[in-house]
Amino acid sequence: MAQPKAVIQYLNDHGGIGGHEVVGVYTAVDATSPAPYATTLQRVCDEWTQDHDVIAGISTGNAPVDLIRCLNDRGVIGVTGASFLPKSLQDYAELPYMVNPSEVVMDVQDRALVDSLWRNGFFEKGDKIGVFYLTDQGSASAYENALVPQLAKYGLKVHYAFATEFPKSTPEVATALASLQAPTLRMKSEGVTKILFAGTGEMTTVTQYADDQEYYPKYGFTTNENPYVKERMEHAERVMPGAMGIGWQPILDVSQSPPPNNQAAQECLKIMQAAGGTADQVQQWAAQTYCDTIRVLAAGGAQNPVEDMTAEALLAGINRIGTSYQSPSNFATFLSGEHRWGAAMARDLAWDTKCSCTKYTSAPYKIG
Repeated sequence: MAQPKAVIQYLNDHGGIGGHEVVGVYTAVDATSPAPYATTLQRVCDEWTQDHDVIAGISTGNAPVDLIRCLNDRGVIGVTGASFLPKSLQDYAELPYMVNPSEVVMDVQDRALVDSLWRNGFFEKGDKIGVFYLTDQGSASAYENALVPQLAKYGLKVHYAFATEFPKSTPEVATALASLQAPTLRMKSEGVTKILFAGTGEMTTVTQYADDQEYYPKYGFTTNENPYVKERMEHAERVMPGAMGIGWQPILDVSQSPPPNNQAAQECLKIMQAAGGTADQVQQWAAQTYCDTIRVLAAGGAQNPVEDMTAEALLAGINRIGTSYQSPSNFATFLSGEHRWGAAMARDLAWDTKCSCTKYTSAPYKIG
């Protein structure tokens, strides 16, 4: 709890949210519990909204949308920093109280990924394309309404797609990962030459299954696949050559060398270092996400500093932020009532065989 408390203390030392002191309510969740995620998140939602009457709730982990949906239904802002469960335009339309300052909505990232891959010569004549995506409503919507049409724009089509059901509890995680083996083998048997990941976080597992079968297609990926970790894979030098993608969070895209991404990231890192727990890049990402999800609330309060700071008033302020807020996670940030996901720019990524690492291959450019 030290890190979120440190950010809240920093905010209160600098005016709180619209001049109001921030009081944190902290709920610990046991990640190893066998209880269904829906049950656990309902308990959290009830505690926050019934016992404490919060105006905003923050979830930085990659949990299902259950918590955000419950908060939304009760008129409470749900701020999420999750990167491996991106939401679709359909999700944002159905959940007007949902905000993510560091995300690219899935429809936009799917289109931007295909555009980038085409622009950089990833696709070749005669390619058979495979896709991994998730079964939830938003992912399916983005796959059907964004990725497939964008491929068609370039005369391309999906040969075979596999939708993974997101696990409903921690014990189901192993089953979900094991379910990726059969479609990987099918893609090999059917001669799939290019595999795209649409916001799944499954690339490491799929490439391992492929390597086990000496199957080496080329991969298209985004920030959601945690690209910088790929250089740590034992099989990286065999499976990663030719891989390309797009990224919008440097701390997840490439191995970090100081300084951090921007002034906001430097500020967050300084706050979090004082609270401990920023020894490696994974811890720095977690700390940066805590900082981002709390700071964006302060930015919203500054846009609408009313005497009675309700959830509605704070959301109205967030929807007015525009480009005035800089997320520590992204190259550029834009937030409005119709654009409640913050990341507004991306960069092309590619695997570099010289360093066995992912590198940016373009300057930042606008997406969405």
